[in-house]
Amino acid sequence: MQWIAGEAMVPLGSEGLLQQLRPWHLGVILGILLESVLLCVRFWMGDTHGSMLMFVIVMVGLLALLLDNNYDVSYFKYFGIMSFISGSLDMSIVIESVVKSVRAHDSWTQPLSPATVLVVVHLACSVVQLASAVFCYLVCRDAEGGEEPDSDGGIFATTEEARIYGTALMQTQNRRSPAPDAAGSVDSKAFVGPAYKLP
Repeated sequence: MQWIAGEAMVPLGSEGLLQQLRPWHLGVILGILLESVLLCVRFWMGDTHGSMLMFVIVMVGLLALLLDNNYDVSYFKYFGIMSFISGSLDMSIVIESVVKSVRAHDSWTQPLSPATVLVVVHLACSVVQLASAVFCYLVCRDAEGGEEPDSDGGIFATTEEARIYGTALMQTQNRRSPAPDAAGSVDSKAFVGPAYKLP
């Protein structure tokens, strides 16, 4: 059995596994493990919809880690986006619950009231998912060479991409050039004869 580490597969029992893993790879792995535990807690508490959403997110994260010989950046992007959205939704539930309890003048002095436990679980889910999204961003940035987008918003293409773009542009321009008519001339003139109406 092998485990993913950076750009290459490393056997699970090798000496340098922890040295080869970047801190954000460990963060993603830890995030997936914590999300797995929290989805079980949510399911046990009766929040089946939230736990099923977290289950889908965890599965995408596992696909990102275990799918290919190297980690799959596109699945890390999917996992990060889904974690960010789900974490934001959980944070909105926390904010909504706190605002409702303040409006209703509920007392938060009861340490283990069901409402308090539910808010704490949603807050923990939100924090773990948002942290996983940040770690996924760091993994994707590292996989793409650590390049930050240019502040001008300019897009830089490699020579291979520029060559392909130039070829596609030339083909598009060739298609738009006027085709020669039957006589072989490119300059066609409009019909100058009298107009007839067909029956």
